[in-house]
Amino acid sequence: MNLYFKLGNIPGTVNAKINGIYPYNEVTITLDQARLENRRTVEVARTFLHEAVHAKIFSDLAKAGIASNEQLTSDNFPGLFDAYVEHKNGNIPADQVHHQYMAGYYVNLIATGLKEFDTRNHNNPEITMDHYVALAWDGLRGTKAWNDLRQEVKAKINNDSDYIINGCWCSVINCN
Repeated sequence: MNLYFKLGNIPGTVNAKINGIYPYNEVTITLDQARLENRRTVEVARTFLHEAVHAKIFSDLAKAGIASNEQLTSDNFPGLFDAYVEHKNGNIPADQVHHQYMAGYYVNLIATGLKEFDTRNHNNPEITMDHYVALAWDGLRGTKAWNDLRQEVKAKINNDSDYIINGCWCSVINCN
């Protein structure tokens, strides 16, 4: 699969859009240039990692020969199949199937990537893995997985995300 990133103008409130058409030989991720220019480096990294997971899902689907969600089964792609069943049961919209799957299987991987990226650039010992997990959730809010979290868990995620994005520690180092 060839993965392309490009800058563009995306209407609405999303940071990026991905375009993949089976057999997913080419997948293009368009990043909203204006939004990225006004984000901290760790937020831009989060967007890249989040979109890269979408691309990985397309790659995995192509390797399995799955051209559409209707071809998913509990045997050929169990986690994504579960998310698709949630959609078919009316519990999540079609555009949330990938996000529901990502929430279940990729939050910690995205968080690990964010930690590696951020510590190589800033190395602030006050930032913990919980902060990076919170950032990983930022692109998955509104999913059924997010909505199913206990209120106190969501509150901690919100506080941790706010701290790493807006916390006072940023005045000590160059966060941008």
